[in-house]
Amino acid sequence: MTNELKVVSLKKNKNNYVVLLSDGTEIEANEDLILKYRLVEKHILDEDDLNKIKDDSLYFKLYDKSLNYLSKNSTSKGKMVDYLINKGASLDLANKIVNELENRKLLDDRKYMQALCSHYIRAGYGKLYILNIAYKYKIEKSIANNALAEIDEEEFINSCICVGKKKVKTLNKYDEYNKKNKLIIYLQNRGFEYDVINQCLKEIL
Repeated sequence: MTNELKVVSLKKNKNNYVVLLSDGTEIEANEDLILKYRLVEKHILDEDDLNKIKDDSLYFKLYDKSLNYLSKNSTSKGKMVDYLINKGASLDLANKIVNELENRKLLDDRKYMQALCSHYIRAGYGKLYILNIAYKYKIEKSIANNALAEIDEEEFINSCICVGKKKVKTLNKYDEYNKKNKLIIYLQNRGFEYDVINQCLKEIL
């Protein structure tokens, strides 16, 4: 027979509560956890309940942390998993929380990828650079490619011309051959494809 435990007290602690059990165990709990397990004074729990409560306590604690993080930052599902693991979650628990966030439309890699594309095109970067950023953020390749495919090629051309014209002003000490080569290398390093660079050179030089 399992040992029974009694809730001794329930005290407010910042945004959550601390539940004290008769064996001296303290559990950090939010209102969802308290309601789910009726964590009120004199309520009786068994050891199976306690194990479930401990698991759920960590879930709710980390879920609240994820909400707080998302209130200040936007991110991808993969990076949120990394964040939660860094905060003490197992991989399974991190994925469970991320799936819930996705179901509630709080995480959306497709929209996040679109935002990345918009930001980096304005900053003067090409497709290959943006794909590398998507890889770092652990966005699925298909999502990244689909987002990039939706962008008019003219946006990349205009971005390439803009950064190219700024760069070429710093290359005046070189002859035309070296100027062109250094410009091409610079634009390639910013992730522009050669076909795009080739179209833009006549507008830049």
